[in-house]
Amino acid sequence: MHLFKNTLCMTVSSAMILAGCASTGSGLTTSALSSRSGAAQAETFDASTLEAGDGLVIIRYPAFIDEDAKIPFFDLYAKRTIGDKAPEDGKFLPNAEQLAAAFMLKNHYFAVSVYKALKEQLPADTVFLSPHTINYDMKTGLTSSPVLSSEAIPHAITIDFSTYTFPDSDALLKANAVTFGDLVTPLAVVRTDHRALPQTNGLLAASAPLMSTAWTDAQRNIQPIDLSAPQADIDSHILIDFLDGQRTQAIASNFRVTESVRSKVNPAKIDSLPVQRLQMDSDVVRRLARKQDGLDADPFGGVYARAFANRIIKYLNVIDIPKATAAAKQQAVASFDYDAAHLYFASASNRSVENRIDFAERLLKAERRYLAAQSEALESSMANDKFGRAIADLMSAEQDNLEQQRDLARQQNARTALAILGVIAAAGAAYGANRAGNRGNSGANTGFRLLTTAAVGLAGYGFLSSSSKKAQGKMASANFLATIAPALATSQAVTVDLVEGTEQITAANFPELREKMLRLYRTRLRSMDYSAVPCTFSSPDVTTLGTWYGPCESGQASGSGYGTIDLGEPGKIEYFGSTQGGFASGEGYLIFAEPRGKTTAYEGTFLAGRPHGAVAKTETGKEPKSGVYENGKRIGRLPSGVAVPNVLALEERAYSYGR
Repeated sequence: MHLFKNTLCMTVSSAMILAGCASTGSGLTTSALSSRSGAAQAETFDASTLEAGDGLVIIRYPAFIDEDAKIPFFDLYAKRTIGDKAPEDGKFLPNAEQLAAAFMLKNHYFAVSVYKALKEQLPADTVFLSPHTINYDMKTGLTSSPVLSSEAIPHAITIDFSTYTFPDSDALLKANAVTFGDLVTPLAVVRTDHRALPQTNGLLAASAPLMSTAWTDAQRNIQPIDLSAPQADIDSHILIDFLDGQRTQAIASNFRVTESVRSKVNPAKIDSLPVQRLQMDSDVVRRLARKQDGLDADPFGGVYARAFANRIIKYLNVIDIPKATAAAKQQAVASFDYDAAHLYFASASNRSVENRIDFAERLLKAERRYLAAQSEALESSMANDKFGRAIADLMSAEQDNLEQQRDLARQQNARTALAILGVIAAAGAAYGANRAGNRGNSGANTGFRLLTTAAVGLAGYGFLSSSSKKAQGKMASANFLATIAPALATSQAVTVDLVEGTEQITAANFPELREKMLRLYRTRLRSMDYSAVPCTFSSPDVTTLGTWYGPCESGQASGSGYGTIDLGEPGKIEYFGSTQGGFASGEGYLIFAEPRGKTTAYEGTFLAGRPHGAVAKTETGKEPKSGVYENGKRIGRLPSGVAVPNVLALEERAYSYGR
């Protein structure tokens, strides 16, 4: 009898496990980013460091795919999986192509939800959408490029956002990463300019599977300013780099990540965002199909978007926004006037330079409003009769399919329980017979064989059996292209605020707008009595000479500006601040970026190229440490009441729009 009791206990335990194996496809109703109470408490953005004309957040997401990229993208999507492992034999998973195609459509829907959550809490015209097209080239592999020019706006934070579905339609109820019906798995990478956060080379957060790829991209983004090419190359979306797999390197040993994304933001650590299968309110998902609900039905907002937006605002309140946008603003000014941009960081200059920079920044502010209107057009596309109804119908149909499969799973769980009871009864009968025949534990073996047979019967069922699902997906994608393109091609008028009044410019697209802005700039401002003269910037510890953007004397940096030295393999040096005789001298901010992610920054006062006086030192993975320096070496703590100067702080900038 003792043996049977043990067998019975083990069998019942196994029954409980098996009953859970036929998963009913539920998900978490609260993301890891939410407060412990589950409520998304709105954060308040500190706008005191925001310069007029600056953007704050760009949301990038894969939305289109070039015809030549379809086969390699579908292939990589099926092989480089997230949340669960792809088959080791490399077998193409069921319906992977259809799931990957739906991925594009849903990215737009959920990215717009994040956009709305941020736009509600941040100043007007500071949040932008940037849909990407996936491309393929034999040399570069899988890449992506922006459809709009939103990323040309100087901004503080870039979000690479997407949703994800494990590419196996037979595993949607049990896969760890699913975006189907009321289930959604968001992925995100958040970064700023490395100059604003040298502790992590600008990387603020990344979904755990994308961390290594994001770190690699952060290293690649550490590039000096090059005014001869003001429009810097735009990186591919992080998820596309992850899928391509050729542009990822190991994470440095001094790299640090957070243990909880609910904790206070630590600038010396990178938030590791867990991959979570979230479950939205199914009633709200169903209401999407009701036309009258429009944009008010946003099931993603409560489960993720608002909490994610709050975390982004926390990042904005922590990072140094003037440092995040300074380089991009100088490059943007250079697109109008190279000579004026050459003196962008000069602390003192002639009136002509000041007027030209001020005028260029007024034009940049107008461009920002134009691009913000394009993002709003993308948002309004969700309410379009054709596109809005198509995606609502798709998600509603997915929800119906999902509920059917959940019902089936519940029925299978019930049948499993009944089968297990039969197994227990059979084991009991076998035990009785075995006891009578004194044959030991063969009854237990029989019971477990029956139990195993019942478990095998639960394995595998087709999830996307309806051909209408593919048709709906194709229809929604076609409507997406047909709806978005006309909205973006519609001529828009933007007002330029000038000192003497206003002027309205109408353009059908951003290149046309930029051409008209350049024409306005050239006709309103006469030739400047200054021409940029190349001169050198030096460091006492290297022999390589660098480039200086600022005033010169005898061919050497003299005065305030920006300098850079490319050392090749050893790394790169950047410097913002005062110089004398070609070397850093006076207040300045110096960054030394070494290969494989180690960065050291010094901010404070310099003498003959080395830290000297009150200086704050920042290293990768460490908190800033202030002290008194002498000839490059720290000799003690800062005296009470002595502060380290913030070189690129708003009040210290030579030229700020409206000042």
